[in-house]
Amino acid sequence: MKKKMNSKYLLNEQYTKVLAKATLTVFLSITAFEILKHGFFPGLHIIVSHSLTVLFATLAAAFTGYMILRNITDLHQRIEKKYEDAKKLEKALHLSEERYRMIFENAIDCLMLFEIESGKLVDFTKNACKSLGYTPDEYTEITLDKLKIAAENVKLGDIISKLKPKSPPLSTEIRFKSTDGSVHEAITNTSIIEFRNYRYLLAVWKEVTQERKTEKELVETNRLTASLLETVPLPIFYKNVEGKYIGCNKAFEEFMGIERSKILGRSVFNLGIPREIAEKYEEKDKELIEKPSLQVYQWKITTKKNGTRDVIFRKTTFNDFGGKTAGIIGVILDVTDQKRMSESNEISKRKDAEKNLIGGQDNAT
Repeated sequence: MKKKMNSKYLLNEQYTKVLAKATLTVFLSITAFEILKHGFFPGLHIIVSHSLTVLFATLAAAFTGYMILRNITDLHQRIEKKYEDAKKLEKALHLSEERYRMIFENAIDCLMLFEIESGKLVDFTKNACKSLGYTPDEYTEITLDKLKIAAENVKLGDIISKLKPKSPPLSTEIRFKSTDGSVHEAITNTSIIEFRNYRYLLAVWKEVTQERKTEKELVETNRLTASLLETVPLPIFYKNVEGKYIGCNKAFEEFMGIERSKILGRSVFNLGIPREIAEKYEEKDKELIEKPSLQVYQWKITTKKNGTRDVIFRKTTFNDFGGKTAGIIGVILDVTDQKRMSESNEISKRKDAEKNLIGGQDNAT
């Protein structure tokens, strides 16, 4: 409304200036004409003199009116252009504000904007309401002081005191309570914004409660898995797709007679295993990676502690988070003693059979 009143005032002011200039021009023109007329033609009859004056005044008024009309038309055109430009600018600002609002409201992260001096909440997103457990109406009552109380592990006042305008956002991991008393974890980026002589605190945070819970569960699962592997008496190992050992259990160390630190990051060709035996491992590993399944086969392995042993390998692949084959995990079953016992039994049976055959022939004779 104020802008319209100002525009109307300026328009009237322009009209007044045009009319004043026109009146002054007509007055000066008639005065100059009278002076020139009496100077060059002092003996003119009064009727002729007045007639010439009226004629000149009429022409001057007509010309001045024409010029006024042109000026007013030009003035109107300029005002109309400014008005159209203002409308376009207003429309562009409105669209820009709508886009900002749409982006702001649909932001995945939670956003809150506080006026620092008063501590009042200026703006916020729906996700921020949901995160803290408030309704939009309740959320408008939140102040900077209330937000400070909600934080459990840090002092927001100390964080704010470290912030300066135009400085990079300060990232902090915060635990806070929602309205139902549940504790949430979030990574918060806070910064100071200056706008029209006001200072604002912009708080942007992303909840990582589920991520932290998953990380803790994963750590516990890894610990449990590691404990299980260590207690299993069978040698267990796992390699990456390049054939290098990335883990093993205590039983594998003891079976190979090599410390774990000298196993990890190496391939079978670096563990003192004869090349012809190691090449068989490599061949079978490649087959398994190309066609993931459960692979079972019998082969040999050379150890520093017990020499060459006959073993059965049971191997399969494991995947990364993207579902792509990441490596091989295997279990070794030492069957050397069983194989030797079986061979010994076979030899004994053959000897007994030969004895029985010879004894039968002697009896027949």
